[in-house]
Amino acid sequence: MTHSAVPPAVISVAAVYAALVGCAVAYALVVYLLRRGTQSLRTDFALWGEMLVATKALPTAQEKTLRFALENSYNAWMPWLFVLAIPLYGIVSLLGLAKKPPVIANERLRERYHMAIGMWGLGIACLSPIAAVILFAEIFIAAIVIFPFKGADVFFDMTERTLRKVSVGTQRGLTVTG
Repeated sequence: MTHSAVPPAVISVAAVYAALVGCAVAYALVVYLLRRGTQSLRTDFALWGEMLVATKALPTAQEKTLRFALENSYNAWMPWLFVLAIPLYGIVSLLGLAKKPPVIANERLRERYHMAIGMWGLGIACLSPIAAVILFAEIFIAAIVIFPFKGADVFFDMTERTLRKVSVGTQRGLTVTG
């Protein structure tokens, strides 16, 4: 007896394989488009970061952070590092063990530093979309957990100030001093 029909198990394995290959191709396309789309953001960050480091006016802790960010602005493992670090930092900060960095005295320099770090964060988040989704979910959960302890108004006030500074900073252009 000849049986020419393909067994259902083979068809289902082939369908799963085709779906996985399709997902891998789609993910690769999304990563490519995100990396290409955020290239100018990483370039702007590099300009801002180099100008900020050149001012020699940043406290040592912030200068080290900025130099680390400049060295790792194309490192696709950074979002995964933050995925691992956010829960640990949340626990440490809730226990009151987190060390606060020194405050940058010059307000304009502080704004530009925070904008540069924000550009870096957004730029590296786009290097790994899966890690970025997990990271944003962790930040959302951390915000929900921290609200009862720290107060929601602290979070919303910080977000409003950050958005206002980014809006003003993008209208003024790339200048660090003045």
